[in-house]
Amino acid sequence: MNSSGNNTLNEKGVIRLKNKTLSLVLGGLVLIPLLAIFIDKLTEGRIFVAIVIGILMVRLMMKLFDILKRPKKNKATKVPVLSKEKAAHYEELGLNDQQVDFFRETMQTAKEQIEQLDKNMTSVTKLKAINLRTDAVKIAKSLFKRLADEPNKLHLADGFLYHHLPNILELTEKYIEINNHEVKTKTSYEALEKSATMIEKVAGLLLEDYERFVKDDMEELDVEISLAEQNISRTDDEPIDDIIKSATDELIKEELTDTEK
Repeated sequence: MNSSGNNTLNEKGVIRLKNKTLSLVLGGLVLIPLLAIFIDKLTEGRIFVAIVIGILMVRLMMKLFDILKRPKKNKATKVPVLSKEKAAHYEELGLNDQQVDFFRETMQTAKEQIEQLDKNMTSVTKLKAINLRTDAVKIAKSLFKRLADEPNKLHLADGFLYHHLPNILELTEKYIEINNHEVKTKTSYEALEKSATMIEKVAGLLLEDYERFVKDDMEELDVEISLAEQNISRTDDEPIDDIIKSATDELIKEELTDTEK
């Protein structure tokens, strides 16, 4: 993923951190004079004791700031109960318990992201237009469905699951956030335009992810079509008597083989 995509993903966290920092600074400007008065009265003018208490207060505030600036941990993904049919399917594919758990957690996260992307893409006119042009949500849902049926191909969807899907979701959320500003400046409109352009580009990457996932199926289909075309061509070139004789010979061979068994 390019640096502009990473910057977009981190922008929301930076804004929140700045807001928290500003709140702490303003709070400190109010609390420091009050603390100074409190410490002075508490220590009755004893400078050494006042300094010690002041240092402890500063360290306490720094600790509080450190806690507030830490990013919140994501909530644990709630995975539905595994059905007997799915368990049998995974066992048939040779997946062990650890692989099944990892796959199901990954898919549950992707499902939640796709559902939110669907909501985002229908909430703003511009995003609706992008979705109509690119089929971003349709592609994401289709790839998810294919992957659910073929968990052994998880490695073919790594770009989709860990980069492009989270990226386009974050971009749409940022677009909606800016679009909802009551007052928009020139910078706001420029940011919206850049976000829309990036959303459309990432939607194109979703299509590439889908094409990569179904590549083997497409190659197999090409082989089947090629064989069918050869058979049709052969049928057109051969006289009908030869075709009947060839089919009869094949049937006789099969019967002889069955008899020998």
